[in-house]
Amino acid sequence: MTPERLTARPNRPLFVTSAGLQLLDPATGSPTRLLRLAPPDRRFGGDDPTAARVVISGDRVFTTSQGHIDGRDLGDSSADLTVVLPETVTDDVVLAGCDGTTLYGTAYARPTQDNEVPGHKAFAVRIADSTLLWSSPADLGERLLTPSAGPTGVIASVRTPEGRTELVIRDAATGRPRWTAAGNENLRWCALGQRAVHVPDGSGGLRALDLATGAELWTLPPARGENWRAMPPLIAGEAVFLPRDNGVLTAHTEAAPEPLWSLRLPFLLDARSHPMLVDGVLYVPGPATGGVCAVDAAKGRLLWTFRDSGPGKDVWSLAADGNHVYAGHDDVLHALPPAAL
Repeated sequence: MTPERLTARPNRPLFVTSAGLQLLDPATGSPTRLLRLAPPDRRFGGDDPTAARVVISGDRVFTTSQGHIDGRDLGDSSADLTVVLPETVTDDVVLAGCDGTTLYGTAYARPTQDNEVPGHKAFAVRIADSTLLWSSPADLGERLLTPSAGPTGVIASVRTPEGRTELVIRDAATGRPRWTAAGNENLRWCALGQRAVHVPDGSGGLRALDLATGAELWTLPPARGENWRAMPPLIAGEAVFLPRDNGVLTAHTEAAPEPLWSLRLPFLLDARSHPMLVDGVLYVPGPATGGVCAVDAAKGRLLWTFRDSGPGKDVWSLAADGNHVYAGHDDVLHALPPAAL
């Protein structure tokens, strides 16, 4: 399993391998379809599986080919489509994500015959008619941190002009920067909430910036004597659920850093441990030997921990539909009943 290749969670059971997506029947787990994918491009990260990310939105996955974006339907191959890229963004395209109607990405221009490198561009393309909604100059090496705009109306990227690290918040409708804020070398992710942008604070903790202005609202650093590093938080409405690499999960609001509750999980976490919220239950994936925890999101109460006896080295990955929670690691995937509150 290499689920880090996906920009979002699927709503059905599948294996994500170096060869492609192996789709499974939700009722039986039997293989139903294989969607082959291009291998990671060494120009954009070598063997790093995130270098050939697959954009997933609803029942459709998007990959790039020369001059095109290919959208394939997970349930119905007759619903596959092709998005034609405008000539201005047909160079080396790296997709960041999709919000259902619009694809976002970065076009990395190829050097000219004189070895001059034209400016890169961040862009947005409407799926329905392949219309380029906007393209905006991007700093060399600038990359989008958020896969889609969602309800916030903005997308975020990180850039390093003259050695500085900056967070850039762009208007999702126009591509124009709204504001920039100084970052740090640990700025590898951000999470957009209703009123704040949440980023690493540089000391291992969490920093909340005002979504409208970029002004700092609060920081939550490790206290004296504590040793932990914040993982990307899960934000749902006003709630912020913060996993930490020391195995502690805390709940906050966007308004203040004080925790509403805190729970120590039976395993440590790393940057690949992304919690999932379904019907008031947080499912938290741990390392292969640690398992998956189900947590009451309102009270911070541990409901159950699921483990298997198989060997493995990968972190558990999660997906869900209306009937099952799909939890897997390495080469095994389980269909679990949802936790009861």
